[in-house]
Amino acid sequence: MQAGKRTRPCKGASLTVLGLVLSLDESAKGPTKGAQAISCPLTAAMSSLRPETTLPIAELFRALDLKVAEQISLARSVRPGQNPFSHQVLQELDSGAQRLLVRLEELKNSHQPIQQLPPDVILTIATYLNPRTCGDCQPLMAMSQVCRYWRESLLSNWESWSFVSSEYIELLPVFLERSGSYPLEINLDSSTLLDHIIQRIEPHTNRLASLRCDLEEANIFTLQSLSQFGHSPSLHTFSIKISRPPTDTPEVEGMVLFLGDTPALRTLELFPFPLVPQFRELKRLVDLRLDVRYSTLTAVLDLLSANPSLERVRLLGNFNDDEDVRPTGSISMRQLRFLAVERCTPCLFLEKLTFPRNVRIFIRYNYIPHLPSSAYALPRAMRGYTNLQGMSSLHALMTYPNETYVDVTGPHGSVALQYTDLQNDTILSDAIDMLSVAEITHLTCEFHPTFVGVEIGKVVTIMDILPHLEEIVLVHFGSGDMQNFLSALRDMNRWMGLRRLKFVHCHQIADWISDLIHVALERESVDLMWDTVTIVDVEREPTEWFGVLEGFVGTLEIIEEEAEQVQRSVRGWDEANCTATRVSVPAWDD
Repeated sequence: MQAGKRTRPCKGASLTVLGLVLSLDESAKGPTKGAQAISCPLTAAMSSLRPETTLPIAELFRALDLKVAEQISLARSVRPGQNPFSHQVLQELDSGAQRLLVRLEELKNSHQPIQQLPPDVILTIATYLNPRTCGDCQPLMAMSQVCRYWRESLLSNWESWSFVSSEYIELLPVFLERSGSYPLEINLDSSTLLDHIIQRIEPHTNRLASLRCDLEEANIFTLQSLSQFGHSPSLHTFSIKISRPPTDTPEVEGMVLFLGDTPALRTLELFPFPLVPQFRELKRLVDLRLDVRYSTLTAVLDLLSANPSLERVRLLGNFNDDEDVRPTGSISMRQLRFLAVERCTPCLFLEKLTFPRNVRIFIRYNYIPHLPSSAYALPRAMRGYTNLQGMSSLHALMTYPNETYVDVTGPHGSVALQYTDLQNDTILSDAIDMLSVAEITHLTCEFHPTFVGVEIGKVVTIMDILPHLEEIVLVHFGSGDMQNFLSALRDMNRWMGLRRLKFVHCHQIADWISDLIHVALERESVDLMWDTVTIVDVEREPTEWFGVLEGFVGTLEIIEEEAEQVQRSVRGWDEANCTATRVSVPAWDD
C-alpha cells in the first residue's frame, strides 16, 4: 500500500465473508485428486504485503479493509466451535511465526562483535571483575546479564563464583549454587549475621579451601562454630583475627580448639585467639601465626616438633604459665626461613630450636621493669650464633616512644631485634656484643619524625664497632640531630672509609655535608671520595648542590618526594651517573 492511500488488495474480486472462509478451508485442504490448484486472489494479494504484526487474523483484517461488523462476523466464523480446522491452522501459523522471529533475533545477535569473543577471553575478563579481585560482587553479576552467551560462559565456570564474602550476604546462596563443586574461598569481615553465614556455609564444609575471618569482636561460642571448619579435607588456609577478643571468663577457661586431620592445611593463623589450640600432625603446614598467651610452652614446642616442614613461624605474646616444662631435646627446623617472636621473653623458647643459616629472625621485646635481666639475655645467648657470620647489613630504627629496632641482614639471613626502652644501656650493649661478630658493611639509622632528643651517641657507638662499614643511610634526621651527629664524629675516621651516603627526609643536608667536607679538608684526607650520594625529599634546587659536592662524589642521586623516576644532570658529571630510584624502608613482616 502506498502511504496516505488505502487500497483494497483484491481488485476485481467480490468476496463475501462466507466466500472468504470457504476459500481458506479449501486452501487448507489442498487440491483434490486430478484437480488443478486454484490460485486465490486474496492469498496472492497478501503475499505482496509486508506484515506489520505476527497475528494472522489481525493482518488479514488490515489487508481486506473490512468494516467492524464484517470483522466480527469473520472472527465468529472461525471460532473453534464452528470451524475448528481453520482456527487450528491459524494458531499453528501464529506460533510458527513467533518461533521464526525469535530465531531471526538470535541469528542477528550471534553476528554482533560481543558474541564473537572466545570463552577463554570472557573468563579472563571475569578474573578482573570477580569479588576476589575488585572486592565487589556487582561487576560479576552485571557481566552475567550482558547476554545469554556471556551468561552461559560464566555459569559454566565455577571458579568465578567460588569467592564468598560477607559483604554481599544477600547473594551468598547464589554464589554457593553457581560455584558447583569448586573449592570455596570464604572471607568474613563482619560480625553482623555471622551465625547466619555459618549456617549457610556449613553444608559446603567438604569443599572449603580457605577461611579467613577478620572480625571486630566475637563471642566464644561463635569461635567454636568457626573452628569446626578446621576439619575440612580440602582446607589449605585457616585464619581468624579478632580486634577485640573475649576477655578471660569462666566460659573461656578450658575451651579447646581442636584441629583434626587436615591433610591439605598450609597456613594457620589464630591471631589473637582466646582458645587453647590442640593439634595433630599437619604434614603440609608451612606458615604458622599463633597467639601463645593461651598456650603453654610445652604445647607450642610439641606443635613445632610435629611439623618440621614449617617455613614461617610468628608467635605473639608471653606463654601461659608452664611450671612443669618437660625436658626436650633440640628441635630441628630445617625448612625454617622466617621466625618472629613478639611481645615476649623468647630466650627459653629459642634455646630449644636449631635452624639453618638462611633464616630471618625478628624479635620484639616489651620491656617489663620487674623482670630480671636474664629474661632479656637473648643477645648474650646468641653471641656465638653462626647465622651472624657473614651478615652485612644493620638497620636500627629509633621510634617514639623509646623503641629501638636492630635488624641484621646478609647473604645468609638476618636477625632483627626491637627494644621498647632505648635508655636500657645493658640491653643495647648486649645487642652490640651480638653485632660485633658480624662483618657489617651497611648501616641504616632511622628516627621517628616526632621523636626529639634521641641519644645520638648510641648511634656513634654502634658505628664504632663496625670497622667494615661502607654505606650509611640516615632517615628523618633533624638539624639538631645532624649537628650532634657531626660533633660526635669529628674525632672518628668512620667517614673516611664510606663509599655510599643516603639521606632520606633529613634537614639542612647541604650545610651538614659542607661542614663534613670542611673537616676532612682540614685533615688533608685524600680518601674522602664517595662513590654515591643519594638525597630523598630535597629542600633545595639540584643546582645548589653543585658547588657542595662537585669533586667529591662520583654519582649524585636526587629523588623528589613521591617520584618514581627522576633524572638530574650535574655539572661536570656524566648524565648516566645521575639517575634516581625510589627508596623503600625495610619491612618488618615477612
